Amino acid sequence: MFRRTVRKPVKGLVVKALPMYGTGITINGIPVSIERIIHNLFRIDIQSNNRRAYICEHPLASLKMHGIHDAAIFGIRKKWDFARPEDRSAYVLGLGPDAVVGPPDGAISGGLVEAIEKVGVKNMDIPKEETTVEEEVEVINPHGKIIIEPAEIGTGLHIQLKLGPLDPIETVLDPYKGLEPRLRSKVANALTPFLVGFTEDSAFHTLGDLIGDIAGAGGIDNAYVRAEVFGSIHMLTINACRKARICKAEE
Repeated sequence: MFRRTVRKPVKGLVVKALPMYGTGITINGIPVSIERIIHNLFRIDIQSNNRRAYICEHPLASLKMHGIHDAAIFGIRKKWDFARPEDRSAYVLGLGPDAVVGPPDGAISGGLVEAIEKVGVKNMDIPKEETTVEEEVEVINPHGKIIIEPAEIGTGLHIQLKLGPLDPIETVLDPYKGLEPRLRSKVANALTPFLVGFTEDSAFHTLGDLIGDIAGAGGIDNAYVRAEVFGSIHMLTINACRKARICKAEE
């Protein structure tokens, strides 16, 4: 199978995405990796030298729900909103509003998912080396519990997610197709539980966060993931990815 990128440049409300070829995903010029994450309590922030990007899980989820492996994300905001803690932090550090790449309404997409749907995704002539974890990883903390188990090539991310008292969500994220369109749309527009509490809608937002963290930041293509979340999903997913030994998946 081959790596995929966005067919042509697209723009959402707070970010734009450009096609890239074999580079992986970058956000504001920062290559995305677990090692570059400097905050994972209420959101995912990455940093490299004097550059920093806030709320990276949302554009990452938007890309991974389309099965995209290579893209350059750039923030495009020009006005501050100091009611947002991310804006206040960016201002203090001498950064611009474009450092904050998550939409202000608490949804995943901010128009990026829909923009990608309009232009489409293209396969490149670069083979994709699929990944998994070497052995089972478990993280338990006050925010809940997560288990990530190895899986062979072609499995995708088999996800079972339970948010608070709600019924579990079960789905598969295909490394090349992403999520099926109807579910992708639900996740794209779902609001964070930090704003609306534990609702069916926020459970789908949490699914998007999990995808952005594990498939996006963690770069894991194939695994069985079971998560029970009572607080911050990021304190489970990112800590599990840090603990995991990520390796090439075998058939």
